[in-house]
Order: sequence, then structure tokens, then C-alpha cells
Amino acid sequence: MWTSNDAGKDDKGIFEYPHPRDIDGVKIAWKDGGYGTGFLGYRVWRLTAQGTWCALLRPGTPPGDPNPPGIVVCDDTGQLGDVNADSTQYSRVSMRVYLDKTVPPGVEYTYSVSAVTTTGESERSPSVTAMAMPRPSQPLSPPAYLKASAPGPTHLDKKWIHLRWCKNNELEEVWRYWVYRSTGQANAVGPFTLLAEIDPACLDNGKRCEITQVGSFVEPVEGSCTAGIGGTCEISDQTVSQPLPGSNYDTQVATYTYNYVVTAVRNLGAGNVLESGFSIMNSGWPNYCSDTSCVARYDPDNFQDTPCGDETATLKAPEALRDLPVDHGAPVCVNEDSVALIAPYRTIGQGYALPSPTLPRSRAKSAQGTGKTEGSCALRV
Repeated sequence: MWTSNDAGKDDKGIFEYPHPRDIDGVKIAWKDGGYGTGFLGYRVWRLTAQGTWCALLRPGTPPGDPNPPGIVVCDDTGQLGDVNADSTQYSRVSMRVYLDKTVPPGVEYTYSVSAVTTTGESERSPSVTAMAMPRPSQPLSPPAYLKASAPGPTHLDKKWIHLRWCKNNELEEVWRYWVYRSTGQANAVGPFTLLAEIDPACLDNGKRCEITQVGSFVEPVEGSCTAGIGGTCEISDQTVSQPLPGSNYDTQVATYTYNYVVTAVRNLGAGNVLESGFSIMNSGWPNYCSDTSCVARYDPDNFQDTPCGDETATLKAPEALRDLPVDHGAPVCVNEDSVALIAPYRTIGQGYALPSPTLPRSRAKSAQGTGKTEGSCALRV
């Protein structure tokens, strides 16, 4: 199955393993069967055309690291074993998801899984059948969420335009991003000319790239930059000009507005490239500047920065009340029957770490018939 956008995770105890992403192969997932102590790993098995089972393990290297005795390592697809297995002994040591990329597309294969402990190997699980889907060559998507904007009038780059967009999926094998630009509102839909070729590393956290010459190749500058809001870790177009404060409006929009689009480019070798379509267009309006002093200029198509990555939503069951930390040493108010009534944590966005809410304090109920309280406690809500 195609899993290039799979944001799932194998939630095993306190660890979460992201599911593998790819557009090739067959993904197999399973759950534990309760193996007790002494667990060593899992073996993924594939049924051959001859009706025998072979194991997806790394090829052994006798005598130092051979495969287990008596186990046939898969070679029925023309490749011995699977270099993506965790070891010569186990397909997976911890993660309960496996991606078999050794099979050709369009052919059905049958799989099973066993668990190995210090006391032996379990029976194989019930089998499942799957097929790697045939596909065309991976297309290139236009870069998403392009934004061109002028920073604040006191920023280091106050005279320039900052560019940002989201990286393409790594499976698209982007080699360069090409930034195109036109000038003036009348040319907002083009024609566009090539401004610069951008190294994809410019979009990584903590990187700064400067476009100082039209038609140049741009890669991260050496040294550090300041991250965060108002920081300098940006792609900075320093080839723009700035209008003077109070200048004619028609001149401003005809000469001092810059329209940007970006494409993704894959290197095919031998001097050939594959280029995606244009991203959505976004205009940058440089600040009003006179010498070293600048005044903020309104940008009509500006929008809030869009976080790049997977947007997911998950539910996490709360911990039992007794396991939560005591608030400042106060006695714990525990009603075990209420645990099931507590709403789970809902995580929305790209992270999955649970919050650490402050625990409010409350007075306990009055002792029956006395009108006196039994003391204060930390309520867990």
C-alpha cells in the first residue's frame, strides 16, 4: 500500500515509533500477544511460491554474524534477505511495523509474524495477504504555503523580503527549489523570470539564506542565525528596492511590489531535470525606507505562518489519579470510580507530548453532622 502520508505511530509503552513512509513495498503491522519476560524480537515471514516460509532478516555474514540455524532467509524475489531488517536474527527488535520493499509490484504475497523470547519462538500469527501497488514515477508537487513578506521596520532585514514555504515530501527527491519573480501588480499572474535556485537546506530550522544576485544558486550562509519570531533564520531576498515614504501610490504598486512563485526540481542526471508546476503566487511589499530608516508598509495578501508537517489529532487516556504527583504535599482526593469519567487528552497538531496542567486546590466536603471540613486536598481534574 502507498503510505507516503502515514502519520501513524506504533504506541508501545512509553515509546512511540513513527510508521515508515514510502510509496513502494508492503507494510505489515501487528500487536503483541503477551510474551512476558525475556522478549528478544519479532520475525516477519513470507510465503514462497513453493509453499514454504522464509524469514525477512538481514543476510548473515558467517562465521561472526550468521542467520539463525534452520531458518531460511527469503531470496525468492531475487534478493537475499532484507537490508532494512533490524538484524540477522530479528526482523524487528521493538517496532511492530515492517515495510517489505523487496517485493515487486503487482504480485500478491502472504505474511506472518512470530515472536522470539529467551525460552523459544512463538507460533506464527494468522497470515495476511497483500500486494505492492503498481504506480507511475513519483510526480513533483508544487511547493505549498509560499509566503513573501517584509519583516518589521526595525528588523535586520527591514529593507528586504522574507520568503518561506513548506518542504516537499522527501520521497519526491527534490534537488533544488527555483524561485521566480515578477514586478508590479499588473504582472501578478506573470510573466515570471527566474530569481534564484535555492538549496533545500535553506528551509531547515536554524538556517539563513540570502539572495543577493538574480540568477544565483543560494545555500545556507555560514555562522548562526537567530531563530523564532523576529529572528534572522530566513530566506532573504536582498535584490528588491524600497519605495520612499509618501511616494506616489501608482508608482509604488507598479515598481515596488514583487510577485513570487516557487517550483520543486528533481535532478534526473545527464543535465536533465524535472520541474513541478508553480506554487500559489504571493506578493511581497517592501517597507518604506529612506537611508537606514524604514516604516512598515501594508501587505494586502499577507497571512499567518502555516506550520509545515503532519497535522494529526489523537486521543490519549489519562493516567490513573493515584499516579499523578501530589500538589504541594496536600492529601490526595481519590475516587477510583471517577477515573473512567475523566476526558482523555486530545492532542491536535504536530506534537504528541501530553501537557502538564496545574492541579487546582479545593476544600474537602464537611464531615457529616459536624459542619467542619476534613482538610484540604489536591483535586485531579
